[in-house]
Amino acid sequence: MRTRRSTVTAAAVASALLVLLPTAAQAATYTSTKSAGGTLRATAKFVQDGDRYTIKDEASDGKSAILLKSDANGSGYYPNTGGAGSTLTIDPNLPEGSTISFAACYGESSNPTAASCATVQYHTA
Repeated sequence: MRTRRSTVTAAAVASALLVLLPTAAQAATYTSTKSAGGTLRATAKFVQDGDRYTIKDEASDGKSAILLKSDANGSGYYPNTGGAGSTLTIDPNLPEGSTISFAACYGESSNPTAASCATVQYHTA
């Protein structure tokens, strides 16, 4: 009985460690949000694994969620014109270790440079 209990306990501890300990291969996901008037308007994300940006329109307000990004491929504003609940995805295929910056914005898609943006974040691809 004692051997069975210690085997089960050791297996439980090993399983818990596998769940709790991060691995070196885990890629980060960074998130930027923009709110106004107490309402979430836009959510932008950058996922290191696959070098992927997304910008989601979070509000039915007649405005667009806009991604502001800068990376090895250039910089600019990328409006999501799909309406509330829609997500625009950009896959730039970046050089490993290059610097990226991005922020969630919202405003008029016809004039994205006038958009209201969250604080710009800087990360490594």
